[in-house]
Amino acid sequence: MLGRGATLAAYTAGVTDAVGADGAACSEPRLLSRLASASARAGDSMMAVRTDLEAAMGNAAQFDDIILLVLHRVD
Repeated sequence: MLGRGATLAAYTAGVTDAVGADGAACSEPRLLSRLASASARAGDSMMAVRTDLEAAMGNAAQFDDIILLVLHRVD
């Protein structure tokens, strides 16, 4: 059971393996940091990760699926 105020994030490897123009991968620690700094709203968390991925990848080609699911229990 997801406790009150808890957040659950599920993602494919494409999220953490996305490679930026500089060749650096968008690692799991980077994803967790972005999720931790986002608001408690699931939609805001997803947009924060998307914005971060787009900024990191720049014009680099996407080579894998990028799927992220964020659930946040508020009550």
